[in-house]
Amino acid sequence: MTAPADTAPPVARGVDVLVGTKELRAALSAVLPHASGDPELPMLHCVVCDVGPDELIWWATDNLSAGLTWHEVHSHQAEGLGRFAILPADAKKLLSIFKAGKESEDAPEFIVQIQVAQHGDGQYVIITDQSGLLPGRSYRVPQIYAADAPAPAIDRMLARMHHSSASWSEECVFNGEILARFKAATGAYREPVQVGAVGESRSLIVRCGAHFLGAIAGISATEESERERAAWRAEWSDRLPSPTGGMP
Repeated sequence: MTAPADTAPPVARGVDVLVGTKELRAALSAVLPHASGDPELPMLHCVVCDVGPDELIWWATDNLSAGLTWHEVHSHQAEGLGRFAILPADAKKLLSIFKAGKESEDAPEFIVQIQVAQHGDGQYVIITDQSGLLPGRSYRVPQIYAADAPAPAIDRMLARMHHSSASWSEECVFNGEILARFKAATGAYREPVQVGAVGESRSLIVRCGAHFLGAIAGISATEESERERAAWRAEWSDRLPSPTGGMP
């Protein structure tokens, strides 16, 4: 499951937005398990955010699975748009610092400000609590996205899968530990996971509620492993009762 190369969106500059703390936490929690844990792969060892006029879109991938989610921008304090990225460890730190309590359904009561700003020779993402929980508390992490480095176009890959129709009926093989990454989306959005086959691909598209879309790549099987799995299926056919007969 390799996404096409991205067309390198511009680095976010002058970004200053207000978003719901609960929405931010859900987004980070849902995509974080899909980021690569290998620092030697900087294009994948990150959590990426695309800042648009109305939404923030967060995504991460290690080419074995991918997760993409969105949430609303409640207000722009400046005109900056574009893309920024942070390290997975910094995303975890943000989750440990910024919490949200119970809210009414009308509007978020816990708000954070997200800014992307230049400090000396580096660029940073600055998160500041604007609610009553930790008013004024701020945390700064390095901004690591570079427009001159190719990045996977996860949105285009998922768009292609989203618009494809399911067509395969054969069994495909997936890594159980990677499948378990999508448990985080269920926990973040309190919705069941919907899984579907896509076209001729051996990948699955994964949906969770209104905000999360993801994918998982199938495992390429050798002839030997296919024969082994066929033998296992035959053994199960002998072990289980006939679907048209009575139970033993």
